[in-house]
Amino acid sequence: MSSRYDTAVLGVNLGYLLAADQTTAMPASAGVRPTELARILRGYSPFVVDLFADHAERIETGTVTAADGTVDVYLGAVEHLIGTSRTLGVDTALNDAMSTLLRRASAAGLGGEGPASLAGTLHVAGRDSGVSRPTLVTARSRQFG
Repeated sequence: MSSRYDTAVLGVNLGYLLAADQTTAMPASAGVRPTELARILRGYSPFVVDLFADHAERIETGTVTAADGTVDVYLGAVEHLIGTSRTLGVDTALNDAMSTLLRRASAAGLGGEGPASLAGTLHVAGRDSGVSRPTLVTARSRQFG
């Protein structure tokens, strides 16, 4: 089991670092040094950790709310990042991948749900491997039972 934790932490680490590295290109186009952005990110990191803890609790309890936005709101934010990046000549590969994931969730009817609803969409391996997927109670599942 520890290798699964190690791999999961590696995924978080790479996701955060790659996003931060990609993000440095935007302010760099205006002459802002990466170390200046790093100071901002250091202060912002506790918020991200708390948000992750909140999402983890929602996934574990199977209760998804849109308290911090919906899949469609997050998709709009990612599309804004893509447009701004393109305008500034910044690569959009990472944001394109996020957009694809959010579009897939929205097309599956999760557009009005909180982003923690993505847990069920992402747990593809559980469909065929005998690993149980999180059962999420979303506004849509409450409405259509």
